[in-house]
Amino acid sequence: VLRELGLEVFEVNCNIKGNFIARDTDTDDKAQLEELKKRVVDKKLDFGVAFDGDGDRVVFIDEKGNFVQGEYSNSLMAKNMPGEVIVTTISASQVVERLGKKVIRTKVGSPYVVGKMKEVGANFGFEPNGGAIFADTMYTRDGGSMMVRTLNLFSQFQGTFSEMIGQLPKYYMFRTKVDYQWELKDEIVRRAKKHFQGMKLEEIDGVKIWLDETTWLLFRSSANAPEFRVFAESDSKEKARQLLEKGVTLVKQIVAAHEK
Repeated sequence: VLRELGLEVFEVNCNIKGNFIARDTDTDDKAQLEELKKRVVDKKLDFGVAFDGDGDRVVFIDEKGNFVQGEYSNSLMAKNMPGEVIVTTISASQVVERLGKKVIRTKVGSPYVVGKMKEVGANFGFEPNGGAIFADTMYTRDGGSMMVRTLNLFSQFQGTFSEMIGQLPKYYMFRTKVDYQWELKDEIVRRAKKHFQGMKLEEIDGVKIWLDETTWLLFRSSANAPEFRVFAESDSKEKARQLLEKGVTLVKQIVAAHEK
């Protein structure tokens, strides 16, 4: 498709007969995109595109070789989509709330996003891992549609890819997971609510604790593995990092006490 549109394309890992790559697109450190980043910078390309193994998720690399979180590429898309309602998960960055549209949050998982989109008639929904869902295309994540529509936005933007993404306010998110026993889920959530006295709680999926207007901590269990996930975000990088450490420490303490 890109070549038919007249673009010059450089391929990385594009042999479909090769080994399946189970790419984790949530964060830069897990996405395994170093070769793509180097190619973009060395060849002075406009941007890089990285799909997961089955193509339903896509994330981007800007012209400087920086990983663009799925929340930012999708929030930029949401800003430019028709309609005033956006659906995303409880774990996605707060940057989407800065677009001036109504944001509806769901449990983590694309079926929840799709279900809520149908319920409220939203044109667009997304997951923070780069999974975009366009109601006018089909009710499932589609990396190809997201790539083409992002290209449409970029073709109309008078600047670089990083400048296009830079139109959005910047927040810092850190996330990790801790192996644990399923039966500890409720106790961890209860202890988290007691330990972190927030200004607001959201209990859509686990518990999301807002410590101030731009800082939150999310505790939630994975639905398909014995892993407990902790997320922290703030407009201060150091505050988000420290908050994640405190959240993880609490979870590990509970897990360790249970194992004794």
